[in-house]
Amino acid sequence: MGDTSGMNTNSKEKRTTYIYILKALAIFSVICAHSTPLIDGSNKWNVLSSQLLDYLGTFGVPIFFCISGYLFGGNRRNWGDFWKRKVTTLFLPWICCETLLWFYVVLRKGGISIDAWLLFLLGYHHTTYYLTILVLFYVIYWKIRKPSVIWMLNAVSTISILETGWNVGIFHQLNVILDSYYLNPFNWMLFFGIGLLMCRNPQKAIQSFKGWWGSLCICGSVVYFGVHLYLGLEFYYFSKYALIGDLLSLGTVVYLGQKLMNVKKKEVLLKIGAWSFSIYLLHQFVAGIVVAVTNCWDFFVLTLCRPWIILAITVCIVMVIDRIFREKLSWVRTIIGIR
Repeated sequence: MGDTSGMNTNSKEKRTTYIYILKALAIFSVICAHSTPLIDGSNKWNVLSSQLLDYLGTFGVPIFFCISGYLFGGNRRNWGDFWKRKVTTLFLPWICCETLLWFYVVLRKGGISIDAWLLFLLGYHHTTYYLTILVLFYVIYWKIRKPSVIWMLNAVSTISILETGWNVGIFHQLNVILDSYYLNPFNWMLFFGIGLLMCRNPQKAIQSFKGWWGSLCICGSVVYFGVHLYLGLEFYYFSKYALIGDLLSLGTVVYLGQKLMNVKKKEVLLKIGAWSFSIYLLHQFVAGIVVAVTNCWDFFVLTLCRPWIILAITVCIVMVIDRIFREKLSWVRTIIGIR
């Protein structure tokens, strides 16, 4: 019987590369979502550019939840070891970076209190809702592995997304109680569940988007964007037809990830994917400044360049910290989320 260890290693490396590419695409999307604010009276081309960034910004979080579900599906650690590792890889950078950002915000706007700090950390009207929901999913899905149960929860989540978009039903009432669409875990459960299901046969799931399915998702995304523009509909995670857009964007990113796997020089892309958590935490310090500066000119090209500028600056910050503190004071790398 031949030695398969080399084949297994090669397959694992390809999966890691693919995940990093997806993470890079997802974090760029997240940055797009935070690059959209315009001043009143902006010209129509600038408004259109902001709307495009708004739409691209809806791709990221569902992708991150899918990736998290996929990786969690392959978890082999016990309960204690799993959470022990999360202390340094998740909770410490989350608390440190977001506390620093919170101080940056409240020193300018006021409102210092323990309650306000805790709500900020948990993502109440703030971007860290993703981390709160992710931790909740780790707890909920710890013992759930049966596909039938995951499909059932996916169905419940689908209903929640639809009711949220149309402002009807029990899940809409839950949103009202929480005073947030984003902190309702049922609104995100579908994407984590898709990741868990993909973990069972990832090759088959990904290969299905290699051909015409992937091209169809891209064309569908373009049509979705055009129709929303024509009808004057908003682009956000929980609009009336967001579920259609979410599924199209998932297929689009999976397809683009496959195409980028064939690019020879992708070291920068892989590094962005590897540092995506640090970029997620630190780009918030940069985004507001870049948006404020570029808003000094009502020029659509500058608006479209915002996510690239924010990404480039944030990556440079992470790279400098990674190099300076690689040997000494390595805890600095830990608190900004470098893994």
